[in-house]
Amino acid sequence: MYQVNLLPWRLQRRRRRAMAAGAVLAAELLLALCITGGLVLRWREEQPVLSARQALLLRQQEQARRQRHEHQQRMDQCARLQDTLDRCRRNRLVNQRYHRFFQHLPALLPPGLWLTSLRLREGRLLAEGCSRSYAAIAETDSRLRHHPPLETAHWREITRLENGLLRFQLQASWPGEAIKDAPR
Repeated sequence: MYQVNLLPWRLQRRRRRAMAAGAVLAAELLLALCITGGLVLRWREEQPVLSARQALLLRQQEQARRQRHEHQQRMDQCARLQDTLDRCRRNRLVNQRYHRFFQHLPALLPPGLWLTSLRLREGRLLAEGCSRSYAAIAETDSRLRHHPPLETAHWREITRLENGLLRFQLQASWPGEAIKDAPR
C-alpha cells in the first residue's frame, strides 16, 4: 500500500487561508481606518462652521430674549398707563359729580343752617353742621328728599349745644366711587 503524505498540502492550504484571512482583516482594518480618518477630517472641517452657527443661534436667542423682555416691559407700561387713564376718567366723573353737587348745595341749605364739615368716606357722604332752628333742619330734609343724589339721606344725630345752636350729622349714599390715589 502506498502512503501519501497530505500534510504539506494541508499546511499550504492553511497558510493560504490564513494569508487570505489576514489580508481580509488588514483590508477591513484599513477600510475602518480610512472611514474613521474621513470622519475626523469631515468633523474638523464642519466643527468651525457648527461653532459659528451655534454662536449665531446663541446671539439670536439672546436678542429674542431681550426683545421679549422689552416687549413685556412695554406691555406692563401700557397696562399701567391704561390704569392711570381709567383712574383719571373715573376721577373726572367723580369731580364733575362733586362740581354739580356743590353748584346745587347753596339752594339746598336754607338761611340759618351752615355746614362745618363735608366728607366722602366708603361711598357715603357725611355732612356736619349747625343751625339756629329746627325748622331750618326740617326744611333741609324736605329739600334733600327732592334732590336725586341725596334722596336717601338720613340724620344720624341732632343735638342742642349749650349756646342754643343745633348741631347735626347727616349721612347719604353717594353714587360712584371715591377718588383713590395710584398704587405705588
